[in-house]
Amino acid sequence: MSRQDQAKQGMGDKVGRAARSLGQLWQVPTFFLGLFTFVAVAASAPLRQDTALVGFEEDLAQLRRALEQGQEKPAVLIAQAENLLGRLTQFSRKAGEINFLTGSAYFRLAESSTEARETIQRDAAREKAIHYFDEALALRVPATDMPPLMYRLGLTLHQQGRERQRAIDLMAQAVDKGADRPSRGYGILVQAYLEGPRPSVDAALAANQKQLELTDDRHLEEMAQARLMRGELLMRKQQRQEALKELDRIKSDAPRALRLQARLLQTRLCEEEGLWNRAIPLWTELLRDGDEVPGGKGRVLYALGLCHVNGDGHAVDKAAEAWKEALALGGDEGQAAGLRLGELKLLGTSDDAKAGLEIWSVALEKIRTPSEYTNKLLDLTKARELFEKVCAHFLEAQDYPRAQEVAELYKKLAPPGSAEETIAQAAEEQARDFKERAGQASGPEAKARLSEARAAYHRAGVSFEQAALAKQGGTAAESFWRSAQCYLAAADYPRAGVVLDKFVQLAKSETRLAEAWLSLAEAYVAQGNKDKARAAYYKCIEFPGTSFASRALYELALDEIDRKNFTEAQTILEQILKSQSPQQDRETHEKALYKYARLLLQVQDFNKAVIQLKEASRQYPNNPDVLGIRDQLGDCYRKLGEQASKKLQGAETDDAKAYHERDRRQWLEKASIIYQGIADELEGKAVRAKELTGSELTLLRKSLFGAADLRFDMNDFSESLRRYQGLQEKYRKQVEGLIACQRVWRCVGVMVETPEQAKAARLAALDSVKFAQADLEPMPTDSPVFNGGMGVWRKEDWQNWLRWVGDQLQPPMPTVRPGPVVQ
Repeated sequence: MSRQDQAKQGMGDKVGRAARSLGQLWQVPTFFLGLFTFVAVAASAPLRQDTALVGFEEDLAQLRRALEQGQEKPAVLIAQAENLLGRLTQFSRKAGEINFLTGSAYFRLAESSTEARETIQRDAAREKAIHYFDEALALRVPATDMPPLMYRLGLTLHQQGRERQRAIDLMAQAVDKGADRPSRGYGILVQAYLEGPRPSVDAALAANQKQLELTDDRHLEEMAQARLMRGELLMRKQQRQEALKELDRIKSDAPRALRLQARLLQTRLCEEEGLWNRAIPLWTELLRDGDEVPGGKGRVLYALGLCHVNGDGHAVDKAAEAWKEALALGGDEGQAAGLRLGELKLLGTSDDAKAGLEIWSVALEKIRTPSEYTNKLLDLTKARELFEKVCAHFLEAQDYPRAQEVAELYKKLAPPGSAEETIAQAAEEQARDFKERAGQASGPEAKARLSEARAAYHRAGVSFEQAALAKQGGTAAESFWRSAQCYLAAADYPRAGVVLDKFVQLAKSETRLAEAWLSLAEAYVAQGNKDKARAAYYKCIEFPGTSFASRALYELALDEIDRKNFTEAQTILEQILKSQSPQQDRETHEKALYKYARLLLQVQDFNKAVIQLKEASRQYPNNPDVLGIRDQLGDCYRKLGEQASKKLQGAETDDAKAYHERDRRQWLEKASIIYQGIADELEGKAVRAKELTGSELTLLRKSLFGAADLRFDMNDFSESLRRYQGLQEKYRKQVEGLIACQRVWRCVGVMVETPEQAKAARLAALDSVKFAQADLEPMPTDSPVFNGGMGVWRKEDWQNWLRWVGDQLQPPMPTVRPGPVVQ
């Protein structure tokens, strides 16, 4: 049975109200009570809403006042703002303003560093501020709130390093009305312009100008800071004079730290502009606060010294005084001052130089290698420049010992091998000086100077070698090369050979390699090792495109001549002479041509010799031995004349005899012209220079007698007699005059074609003998001209011969007795 059926059974057959029980009737009054309540609530709703709005706006106004007054703790402000945010559903039209004020609460929290560390990290606070500011910007805010909203959002973005250009734009638009203190806002904007994605010094300068205009005298620190920034900005614009003027406006009433910064910036400007005198009072002012200056009092004294020594007055004494005081204070500043002071003294008098070297030694006492030198005030490059300047000074002054002393100390700072190279240069220059003095001296003094020169060259060789070992690559090769040249000059050929071996392993240039092999060969020659020398010469000629190859070939040719291998020598010399290389060494070509001509003469290839001798004198007329070459050319012509004479003797036909006779006379005539030309040139030189050398006197005598003898050989006896008579007159009281007398006597035996000719010859001979006897009488018996060895007549021989000739000149005339030949 269902619950409905049971109900019906319990109530019987009643329906409607009659069917309800008494307990069910309570629902009726309850219904009416609920209906009444609903109507009452609905009727009071507007009244209740006005009350909530008033409370909300009062809380909002309270939050705004608290933010503006800045007296409430940021945490309390944030709590108030968060409360208001929670009630926004009822007052959505206030959403923009609430977000702005909430962002401002977090902005204040971030601005308060202490509070930020206690409650929330500053960055987190700024991120929340940015969030709420962005929300407020997207919603509507009162017009008066827009400037501070934009400025605070821009500033917070700038502080977070986000959206830099947007941050700059927001601050720039709103700083005048949006910043709590616009002057401070412009100061921040200056930094933003400099740090933005498109840095602009011009914009920063404009913002800085606004900052200065808005800052009053009550804010001395802010004013000084703004002026300091303006000075820096003007420096960036290279407006240095304007920067100096701006920094001058930071007076003594400015905070000490800022004033010191300004003065330091001014000194930097003055020094960069060379305004040393203007910097002196600035550094003097800073000296009073020396302990506050970076680097301390020593830094100020170091700078003062620089200003004094570089200023218009060049106050060296004041600079030395400042640097001496700084040196005593120690540290980097003292070290830098010591190096400057040492330079000052080293470039002064000789006595000061000794003190300067001692000061440098003290300044670098703790330094052993360049890596240990870390002075930022006078960096390693500048310190090296000081040493190099002083070394160059002593080298120029030819004070080589002092230059070497400085270079020894320079080893502590110098790049690898540099100090050793300076020591070597000083020793090398000293060696040259000793060598020059030796050339001006004589006897024991000259020998002593040469010994000193060799010793100095050897020291230079050792130092260059040490420099090379400290270097690497091509620079080492150059030092090895110079070392070898010094060892060669010192006659230390074994050491030179060792160093040259190292050089050829490093050198890349064919020219330098060829030169090195040539020098190595010369070193072996000096040691007497001819086999190694030949091998080095052959290595040299592996570089035919160099001038040294021809020099090596020339030396090989000389070696072949020494070995009597004349054919090989000719081949080598011809190779030199035929070379068309643009690098042909002119001096070697000259020597090769002269040597080749003489070699042809030596092997009696007179026809070729004539060509080469003429070519040698033509191409190199200024050769010191050109007269010797012309003399040999004359000898060559005589030899060709002798060959023609032999052919004449063997000729069987008249035509052949006539041909060879003409040939003989032509050669002899050419020889005569050569000899006469030599004689004329030497006699002309004797007139101009008043004196001839011994070799020139010998050549003159030979040429004069040769020209006369050739006239005799060409059967021009009258001319030869005349010349012999002239020679006897020229060489009176000399053995040459006696020989000329002998030649005159020889003419007597051939001048017999006519009685007149014979008589003339006889009379000439009588006069000649008379003169010879008169000249011979005072000549000392022990004169060297009478003791020349085999074939040279003694005085007694000449006396006997002259008596015999005198007897023979008495009629009738006998045959001619021969005499000595001219030397």
